Amino acid sequence: MLKRSACLIGLVIVSASASSPADPATNYKELFGREEKKVLATRTRADDLQLAASLLKTAEEITDSPAMQALLCEKTVQFASGDLAGCDMAIRALEILEHAAPDKKPQWLSGKLQIAQFRFSKSAGDDKKSAGQAYMELLEAVAEAKTAEGDGNAARSFYARARNLAAFLKSPRAAVILAKSKRVNAVIARQAKLKSLTVEIKGGKVGLPGKTGDGVSFPAGSKGKLTIPSRVTANLKTFTFAFWVKTTESGSGKVFWSHPTLLGFRTVGGGSRDFGITSNRGAIGYWSGLASGGRDYDHQSTVSINDGKWRHVALTNDGGKMLLYVNGEVVLKKGLPSGALLGTLDVLLGAARSDIADSYGQVNHSGIYDELQVYSRALNQKEIEKIAGKS
Repeated sequence: MLKRSACLIGLVIVSASASSPADPATNYKELFGREEKKVLATRTRADDLQLAASLLKTAEEITDSPAMQALLCEKTVQFASGDLAGCDMAIRALEILEHAAPDKKPQWLSGKLQIAQFRFSKSAGDDKKSAGQAYMELLEAVAEAKTAEGDGNAARSFYARARNLAAFLKSPRAAVILAKSKRVNAVIARQAKLKSLTVEIKGGKVGLPGKTGDGVSFPAGSKGKLTIPSRVTANLKTFTFAFWVKTTESGSGKVFWSHPTLLGFRTVGGGSRDFGITSNRGAIGYWSGLASGGRDYDHQSTVSINDGKWRHVALTNDGGKMLLYVNGEVVLKKGLPSGALLGTLDVLLGAARSDIADSYGQVNHSGIYDELQVYSRALNQKEIEKIAGKS
């Protein structure tokens, strides 16, 4: 009876089309097809591991063909998994996969976790301690990655598993892991606040076709705005505001703070603790008064957004500078000085502050907005590109 391959972590092998003699699936069949068939026909694990070793050695030698290398590594994981003697080979193959097929990195990381857990559960004595140490370190690394992604709930779960292992191992890392876990709780609390945003729409229309789902529009000349209450953004030292906008707005103002404002806030009567993403004759720019010293800094780009097409806009503040992105690309070469938001001010989408529009000119911005996102940290460019649909 044919033996089913023991694939512990359930990795799916995605084979390329066999239409070309040079594709990975065809090459694999020619190189290892006969040997694989023999291995699958036996009950012993020794030949599985022998095949896995051959596959891994070949994968390490083929550095100029990522697709073939990836297929060989996936096959290595398939035949090396499910046996303590094959764990090192499987993890090495997954490490290669992280470079050969980086778009599937979460899948490879999940595989490493499952193999580390398997080795820990099956080991004994000193081997169990070393396996537990490796498993704990991997859990901690995954938790840190989830925290960076803003997935607080997943990060907390991985930290809890790491703490349990640290307690079992009586590791000094237990205190460090606990401290990191507590910081994640703050991230989750912030996420909960963001989910409880109260929306105030004046003079706008809801239910219009958005980039995804429904959008909200603010007609030209209206004082429509969407309010992000200060209780959510209070005293943020780092942040990201991101949204989609579709507009034909071409208004201008005498000075930068009276240009039509896509997002921002301005204190009544001016001041040095405000900012705004603006549009001047259809070109996007922004200004900041968040820096110390009471000085306003502004930048007007040459990137026009008023052609009636959807644009993804993001403003990040890492505590030292602010960067403005359009469709995942930075629209200025030099970031402006930044600072913390004031807790007493609401951030507005579609306006700065309508209560000073009469004295500073029309500061509201007309258009359709969608998918507003607020983060309590500065996303990096790769993350901005992802939510902008660039990666």
